[in-house]
Amino acid sequence: MGKTNEQGNGFRRAKIPVLAQACGVLLGLASTLLFLALLGVRIDTPADREQIWVLDAMLGLMLGCAVALMVARVVRPSFTIAAAIFACVLSFGLLILWHERQLQIRWTTPKHVLALNQLTIVRNAMHDHARDCGSFPPPANGLVGLVVDRGEIGWAGPYLEESVLIDPWGRSIRYYASVDWAEIWSVGPDGRDGTKDDIRVRLKPSPNSGDRANVQAPE
Repeated sequence: MGKTNEQGNGFRRAKIPVLAQACGVLLGLASTLLFLALLGVRIDTPADREQIWVLDAMLGLMLGCAVALMVARVVRPSFTIAAAIFACVLSFGLLILWHERQLQIRWTTPKHVLALNQLTIVRNAMHDHARDCGSFPPPANGLVGLVVDRGEIGWAGPYLEESVLIDPWGRSIRYYASVDWAEIWSVGPDGRDGTKDDIRVRLKPSPNSGDRANVQAPE
């Protein structure tokens, strides 16, 4: 009778590691599926970003537990803990790097879009200047006349920050005015005037003549 009880206890002790390994395998499969799902997830808002970070951390813990369960039977406890921590940190780190790279790609505004936004700000500032002074800044003053008072009657600026007059490629935004129209533009990434990558905004010199702008941007 005693021998039978010992055999039963030994069977149960042998069965526990096998069940642990099976649970580890199932948890590992679930972690793999979640890992693949998280690789394709779309992040549109800062709130989405925080939620993804939480899921990345949860996946790291799941994978760490899965590794611990699978190797606990064949290695010493110290190695089990080390393997679990390594799996947790590795999976969490890889996912964070992946998602941050995707955010950098998706949330980075192209330079030509930034340049067009700056030109729009300058255009609005020119209309404000024309409202106060009766015309756009004299060509002799340039666009600096939107920032610094050059003695014009009615000047009530500054109408924008001086930094807006530098395009995303580090070059000054250019300005030309005639009797019938005015134009502001960035020479674009190649730094050469009159090429196809120039980004131009043309507008009428009078703020009361329709305020129509003709925007030309590179394709």
